Amino acid sequence: MYFNSLKKSRLKKLITDLLTGIMVLAICTGTPTTAFAKEKLLQKGAKENSEITKEYLTEFGSVEKPGGVAITKELQIPKGTKIPTASFTYKFDKIEVDEDTSKEALDSMPKLAGGISVNENSESTQEEDIVIVRKNTGNLLKDKAWPHAGQYVYRVTETFDNNTIDDSKKEVYEHSKAEYVLYVYIAEAEKGEGLYVKAVAAIIDKNDKGKYGTDKGTKVDLTVPKEETDGNNFKFVSKYISTPGAKEAPDPKKQSVAVSKVVSGDLASKTKYFPFEITIKENPLMTIGSHKAYICTLGDGTYTKVTKEEAGNQYDKDKDFVTFKSGVKKDISLKHGQYLVFMDSPQGSICTVSEKAVPGYKAELKMHIGGKESNEKNPITNTVLGGKILISEGGPNSAAFTNIYASNINTGIIIDNLPFITMILIAIGAFTVYIINKGRKRAS
Repeated sequence: MYFNSLKKSRLKKLITDLLTGIMVLAICTGTPTTAFAKEKLLQKGAKENSEITKEYLTEFGSVEKPGGVAITKELQIPKGTKIPTASFTYKFDKIEVDEDTSKEALDSMPKLAGGISVNENSESTQEEDIVIVRKNTGNLLKDKAWPHAGQYVYRVTETFDNNTIDDSKKEVYEHSKAEYVLYVYIAEAEKGEGLYVKAVAAIIDKNDKGKYGTDKGTKVDLTVPKEETDGNNFKFVSKYISTPGAKEAPDPKKQSVAVSKVVSGDLASKTKYFPFEITIKENPLMTIGSHKAYICTLGDGTYTKVTKEEAGNQYDKDKDFVTFKSGVKKDISLKHGQYLVFMDSPQGSICTVSEKAVPGYKAELKMHIGGKESNEKNPITNTVLGGKILISEGGPNSAAFTNIYASNINTGIIIDNLPFITMILIAIGAFTVYIINKGRKRAS
């Protein structure tokens, strides 16, 4: 009896659950399934396995205020480098309309295009040792004619054919090879007011190096910035590097940086080598590893490389130059009339140079950075002297060291020390007079 009652109870519950399920299904199928339809729409992937889900969607709202898309261009250059004149064009390849990839469907898609130009007058910001020019295209979807409501998919890339390089040995662009998949959702206004951009979305397919990295499929913010110099992260990042040098041909007008040595004074040695510590390191935007430096003399506006012997046997083995590893301090010696010349170190590199203390000599230093005199120092005899040079656009970058010999007079007294010696002699004389007077007082 008990078991029969239990069976009836379970059967009744099963029937109730079944009826509830049927009612829910009927309600779902009998009412607009907006969320379900949207998710299904968003899961329609573009080619090459690019997928998008509903969390990437940005809602915009109404026909009065439709959605928009802006692309940001970010050009990074080393500090000390002039902003180049360059143009960047954005290409929108048509992929599909509601999964339809036929020629007819693609031809119906609006043509999208955009571009950005920069020059030396463009606004920029500085982040540590890097100067960044940032501009955006403005709304690229404005006033476009859409054939009907639905999902429109584009692949977005950057072209740079319009950029010219005056000297490929001096200028290098590292262009963005990024690729994005752009989704545009067009809706029809309820009261027959036409079509409008209901929502947009974009995801990364390839990064700036053209690789399928860990950021593949990542959502980007493509909101139209308020100002031209503001940016979003629907962006293409490029780098520009310029080298003032002329590679293997030392030229005073094209050098990256030069360190020179002059000695003066009647008794100064013109054959004596003066010791320096030099470090040269490129800007964080670059990866070079090493820098060549030549030891030269300068005459009639022309550098002449000195022999291995005249260079104090400092050249690399079987070479006519000295190699400096990036960021590594190196000892170098120069004598009167010699120049240590870096020709192919890019702008934005920093050369740190100091002359070690030399007994009997007083050092002076004049630096020029981008053609502008930086400073002049005149410390006392036998002291370390140095500074940093940012290799910059605009003129010579140099560190000119002059060592003045503290001349001796016949008595062997160094003139530079004469004031100190005089003070000592006066003190000794005063002390002697004090002792004599004190002795006389005791005797009396």
